[in-house]
Amino acid sequence: MKKLAVVTCAAVIGSLIPAHAETVFDRMEEIPFIKAYAYAEAVDDYCFATKKFSNQDLAKAASLQEDETALNINTAVTKAKRHLAGDQSACAPAMTFIDRTVAELPGLKQQFEAMIVEKREFVATQRAILQEAAKAEARKAEEAREAEAARARAETMERVCPALSEMIEAGAKGDPTLRLGTLSIWIMQFKQCRGFFEPAKFEALTKKLDDDFAATKKGISQ
Repeated sequence: MKKLAVVTCAAVIGSLIPAHAETVFDRMEEIPFIKAYAYAEAVDDYCFATKKFSNQDLAKAASLQEDETALNINTAVTKAKRHLAGDQSACAPAMTFIDRTVAELPGLKQQFEAMIVEKREFVATQRAILQEAAKAEARKAEEAREAEAARARAETMERVCPALSEMIEAGAKGDPTLRLGTLSIWIMQFKQCRGFFEPAKFEALTKKLDDDFAATKKGISQ
């Protein structure tokens, strides 16, 4: 899971970086821990060396590089063994490369550990940028939804409010009890028309509704 997270994060962050720019991810993969370990395994198997080249320090360094990069130890070992199995003349250069890497291991480890810190700082910065971009996109989407909702409400009011005002002016018809229910519905609906009419007309129609409702209610109670 950790390996997948490293690779995925590197892929996402990498998509934001110009193709020509060398990143800390590139430099971490150039450190020869895994390559040296892979060739040490291959030399031990195919080169009839007078000493064992693979060792725990090299294995630990390779494991660290695998954890922190997209490189894979098994893939590298398979490739190195295939190389030396098919070309014995490559054994001597491979041994020289392994010996040099082992000799430089302490310094290379320091470089790599500094790169790990740099990578984590870089990833944290880019993650913050991505999070801010996501928040901005979310705000933009919310503003778009609110604008669409406002437009839909305005279109509804364009259809409803003029017809409702005509009905209010004409007055509710029918049985007093039915009329009272109709007026109650109109009162709730007409509140949504505030801002559609001029204030004076809105207040006048609201007063007429309230007066009609009060008179109808009074008539029922008598």
